[in-house]
Amino acid sequence: YWTDKPFVSFALATAFADLGSDYFDTACRLYSAAIAEEDKAGRVPITAIEQLANLESRLGEQQGYPNLVDRAIERMRQLDELAASKIDYQTGGPQGAVRTGANAERQSLIGAAYKRKAAIYAGRIVKGDASAASDFDAAIRASIASYQQSAKPVSSDELHPYALLNQIALQAVLGQTEGVIELCRRCSAKANANFMESASFWDAIMVPEAFLIEALCSGILSDPGESGDQALEKVIEHYEASLRSIQVLPKEMDSVTQQLNLLALFFEARKQAHIARRLRRLAERLNSQTSTAQ
Repeated sequence: YWTDKPFVSFALATAFADLGSDYFDTACRLYSAAIAEEDKAGRVPITAIEQLANLESRLGEQQGYPNLVDRAIERMRQLDELAASKIDYQTGGPQGAVRTGANAERQSLIGAAYKRKAAIYAGRIVKGDASAASDFDAAIRASIASYQQSAKPVSSDELHPYALLNQIALQAVLGQTEGVIELCRRCSAKANANFMESASFWDAIMVPEAFLIEALCSGILSDPGESGDQALEKVIEHYEASLRSIQVLPKEMDSVTQQLNLLALFFEARKQAHIARRLRRLAERLNSQTSTAQ
């Protein structure tokens, strides 16, 4: 039947993934089918493996299963190793260095998977399971390492603000904020330059996100008093200014607010409830504004 063809399974998987978390399990089964079957038409791209792994990590977080996230990470690591190996085709052996540079997008996906794994342990900590602390820290550090590989050098034209800002935000969770303010500002400048060419929502939203992470790292957002509340209002103003210049899809804003709530969970697990509350307030304000604009 035509419905059993790999490219049909792939198309259906993508459609189900776009429907949201209630359909991730179905999407995973369809991606697996698309990858496993012989693709004589050559219409199933390699990104099907990445998308399967990405959904598996999201399912793992949703269901509280770190082993499912680990499986997703292993899929992406194996794909990265396979794709990045250099072979001397004259001898059949390795050619010089075994690997080329890391695939930036794949490393970001691995970083995101580790972040979801950290969320599972953060949730357990918040519920009173202190024994999850070491696993939480290990997942955060692994996520930082992956985003670091994805970010590219700060001086490079290939700098990825998304990856570097994720790296810095997670370092802030661990209290590692020395020397990062200038990095946040470079990310903002790079994202703004990218937006001038792309007019992309994601490039636009990186600018206020850089300001938010700068406020976190400077310590002003962590002030439990009025100055911390004022800092939050300035962050909100930056988001509002960026959002006024672009059209926003609910799905896009949902992704932004989910990440803010995830970061809030991490700070809550680190016993910094006042930061967590402000991040959740920011997410609520952004959600309400998007709803009003529809």
